[in-house]
Amino acid sequence: MKNKKSANHKLATEQLEGLNKHFYSNYPSEYFLNRFQELVFKLSSSAEYAEFLNGKKFSYGEVSGTIEIASVDKLQEYAKIELEELHIHCLETFMRIFISRATLSSCDWISIADLSIINYHKYINKFSENNFDDLNDQMDSVSVIKYALTGSRSGSDGVSPEIISVWREWIVEAAKKLKDIKVYNAFKHGLAVHSNISGIYVKIDEDLEIGEHGDVIEIIEKHDNGDRYIWQQRTEFLNCDRICVEIYLFGNLIYNMIQIGKHIFLKKEIGDIWYPNEEFSIAEVSKLCSKKTESSNDIFPSISSVTMELLYYK
Repeated sequence: MKNKKSANHKLATEQLEGLNKHFYSNYPSEYFLNRFQELVFKLSSSAEYAEFLNGKKFSYGEVSGTIEIASVDKLQEYAKIELEELHIHCLETFMRIFISRATLSSCDWISIADLSIINYHKYINKFSENNFDDLNDQMDSVSVIKYALTGSRSGSDGVSPEIISVWREWIVEAAKKLKDIKVYNAFKHGLAVHSNISGIYVKIDEDLEIGEHGDVIEIIEKHDNGDRYIWQQRTEFLNCDRICVEIYLFGNLIYNMIQIGKHIFLKKEIGDIWYPNEEFSIAEVSKLCSKKTESSNDIFPSISSVTMELLYYK
């Protein structure tokens, strides 16, 4: 079969301005921040949330009924699953908008829709290795990050190299997390994921002990074992504090990029926007979100996940 022409072939560029205006006029820029607030309230005030909603009538279109929340524990369990799903969704959304901006797309709406899975993962792999070179032919890696997040190409806008370095390390961190798509796929494909509370303790020798206890997400994943594939059960420990920080951070960066787009294409004034400063580094956030004391981290290394192979016949 003859190769089909690209959807961009001879696309009338006169309509791009209108598409940009429509995209930025209607983009749900506060979606992640609003969902984040709802989930944190549900987790922090579960009993109050359940008491308020239980027995309330609802009606929307042809659908109506009464809210029934039988278990506060289940409410929290489901909210933790939603929080991790929102976390991954937020990181991916940020990354797709960032890629469009960094590559100097003339229409972000088309660019985001046109980004294939293969090309998306090429960018993710590139960013995870701290490589932001050659995203366009006009800027170096430092300038392209600043432009994508602020819309500024000026060197006198008050954004220091130290601040850009912090932004860069967070983007690298997000890319590393997005490389592991097995948890996200478990959400999408039949909700094959469970929330639980679990713990593990291993004593290697007199001087080395490893332990972890807390909220986890459990999935079944396929693993390449050399000569064959095997199934293994994976328990992923959740640092809910760290997840909340990252949703807040990237939710705000998404909001900022949309406000910058509105300024460029709709000529709207840029209101109050929040950016992380040089003190908002991964190292500092990790200290704040750590469950262990600084001195105990050397003795009790953190465990991010545990896998256990399923049994097979010989």
